[in-house]
Amino acid sequence: MTKTELQVALAEATPTDKKTAGALLTALRMIAYKAVKKEGEFALPGFGKLVKQKRAARTGFNPRTRQKVKVAAKTVVKFRVAKGAKDAILGAKVLPDAGPQKGKPTPSASRARGNAGAPRPASTNAKRLATRPPVQAANRDQAPPVRRITPAKVSPARTPVKAPRRGKGG
Repeated sequence: MTKTELQVALAEATPTDKKTAGALLTALRMIAYKAVKKEGEFALPGFGKLVKQKRAARTGFNPRTRQKVKVAAKTVVKFRVAKGAKDAILGAKVLPDAGPQKGKPTPSASRARGNAGAPRPASTNAKRLATRPPVQAANRDQAPPVRRITPAKVSPARTPVKAPRRGKGG
C-alpha cells in the first residue's frame, strides 16, 4: 500500500478528507522520528515499536576476496511487531486438542524434565532401509575411467591495433 492509498483509506474510514489524512501521516512520522532519536523507542499501539539499538563491532569477511574485514560499531533502527498485529495477520495458532492428555506427557514437558536422552522410535526411513536387501556391486575390481584434465590453451597477449582515421581527404 502506497502513501496515497493509505491517505485515501484513512479519509474513507474517518470523517476527514485526503489532505487531512496526509497531514496526519506526516505529523505521525515526524513525531516518531523525534521520539526514537531522543528516547530510543516509539510505540504504535496495536502495530509495534520502533527501537534504536546499538550493534557492537565485529569481524566480517569479504566474500569475493575472502579477507577478514573489521565492521565498525553502529546504531540501527528496528521495528518490533506487536503480538496483536502478528495474531491478526497470521492468525492465532490453535491446536486441535486444547490440553495435554492424562498420563501422557507432552514432548516438550519430557525434555524439560531431563529425559532428552530417552530412546526415540526409529524413523520410517530407517525401517525401510533395514528391510531392503543389500546391494551387490558389479565388478568391484574394475576402477572407473580416469579423466585427464589438460590446461586450457592460452593465446598470446594482443596489443590493441589503432584503426586508421577516416577524414575528409587524405
